[in-house]
Amino acid sequence: MFKGVPFTRILLAFVAGILLQIWLQPNLMEGVVLFGISFLAYSALILFPSLIKYQTQSISGVVLSVVLFSCGLLVAYFNTTANCSDYFAKSEKIELYKAKVNEEMLVKPNSIKSMLQIHAIRVDGEWQEAKGNVLVYFKKDSTHPAPRYGDNIIFKRSPIEVEGPSNPRQFNYKRYLSFHNTYHQVFLGKDDYVEVKESKGFDLFAYSYSLRNKLLTILQEHVKNPRENAVAAALVLGYSENIDNDLINAYSGAGAMHVLCVSGLHVGIIYIVLSRLLLFMDKKKYLKIVKFVLLITLIWFYALITGLSPSVSRAST
Repeated sequence: MFKGVPFTRILLAFVAGILLQIWLQPNLMEGVVLFGISFLAYSALILFPSLIKYQTQSISGVVLSVVLFSCGLLVAYFNTTANCSDYFAKSEKIELYKAKVNEEMLVKPNSIKSMLQIHAIRVDGEWQEAKGNVLVYFKKDSTHPAPRYGDNIIFKRSPIEVEGPSNPRQFNYKRYLSFHNTYHQVFLGKDDYVEVKESKGFDLFAYSYSLRNKLLTILQEHVKNPRENAVAAALVLGYSENIDNDLINAYSGAGAMHVLCVSGLHVGIIYIVLSRLLLFMDKKKYLKIVKFVLLITLIWFYALITGLSPSVSRAST
């Protein structure tokens, strides 16, 4: 079946191991034992080919697939933050947490949602390195602005484990977060944390989000209608958090939901428009080079003001 494409068989076995680890979560010892046995068996078949009869030559391929399957198990295991020895939730009697705001702030009706990346915890009066992601909700307060992307904070409130769905067929948000190595959440009021003033250096994503927020503010000043402003922000800047459910259902019913998501379509349109505007530069060779550099620069600037979303970054590349 895979004679012409042997890499496919290798890839399928490896991916199968990753998926099994994600869904069934076997422990480390099971993966190590399976890898050890299959690796020794495959090594024996390679070193002593006389062990395989002509009729059973395919057994070496099966054993290799098991080796790769176990490799997939181990790779997925060691890339799961909760399995790391320094995962913050494995420590007891934690007094304080030090974390970095690691995602753009999303404004909700009563809170501001983001993600914290834990990098230290204080236990028995001493700070020690730790890792882990925590979904965070900052309480809205007009007198106390929430931290921004890239800010470091120290908080005391212990994160709680994200709960699974309470009803059958309900969206499993807990599993969705686990795919992003996130298993806990915390709600922080203005008195529950303090910002740590540390030298952060230049952060491209922080600059991108800051630039987009400034443009969103300008857009709000000129487009007063909330629904029109939400659509304009989604179409131009890729910010869709202000779109209400009725508007989403309307676009979804019309089959035009993709228009509200900045993607390769928008980048393609911008490229065509800019290319037409700079058509006069095709007359001379050196101007063609200038045009090429200018187009790439402008497209990546657009990617910058849209928050460097994966879809736009892929299209820009």
